[in-house]
Amino acid sequence: MEPNIHSTLMDYFKGKHPGTSKKNEFLIQVIEDFKTDDDMSILNTLYELSSQLSVADDSLGDDPNTLIVLKELIKQLDKVYLMPEIAITSMLCINYLVDNNPRYHSTICKTGGLAKIVQLTQNIEYIDLAENAIKCIEKLSLECPYN
Repeated sequence: MEPNIHSTLMDYFKGKHPGTSKKNEFLIQVIEDFKTDDDMSILNTLYELSSQLSVADDSLGDDPNTLIVLKELIKQLDKVYLMPEIAITSMLCINYLVDNNPRYHSTICKTGGLAKIVQLTQNIEYIDLAENAIKCIEKLSLECPYN
C-alpha cells in the first residue's frame, strides 16, 4: 500500500523526512508540472505548492530543487495577463520562500526577478498581486539593499 501523498508532503515540509529522495520527490514533481503547457495543471500545482509552503520551515533551503522552483515561479509571473491567478499564486509562493529562507533574496535579485516584481507593484488591475509584490520588495530591500 502506497503512503498517502498529502501526509507525505506535510511530513516533508515539516522536516520529518531527512532522506534526500523523500525530500526531493514533491519539488521534482513541481518542476515537471511547470514544464507542461497546461495552465490549469500549473495552477493546481501552484495551489498545492502554496499550501505546502505556508507550513514549511527553512529546511527547503538545503534542497537544490528549491532554487529551480524559485526560478520557475519567477517565470510564471509573466502570465499576469494570460492567466492572472497563476501570477498571483506564484507571487504568493515566492513570498513564502523569501520568508522562510533569506538566502533566496540574492537569487531573485540576480535572475531578473526583482524587475518583474517591481513591475507587478504597478498592476492595479490585480490588487492582490500588487500587494504581494510590495511585500516581497520590502523583504528583499532589507536583505540586499544594493542589488
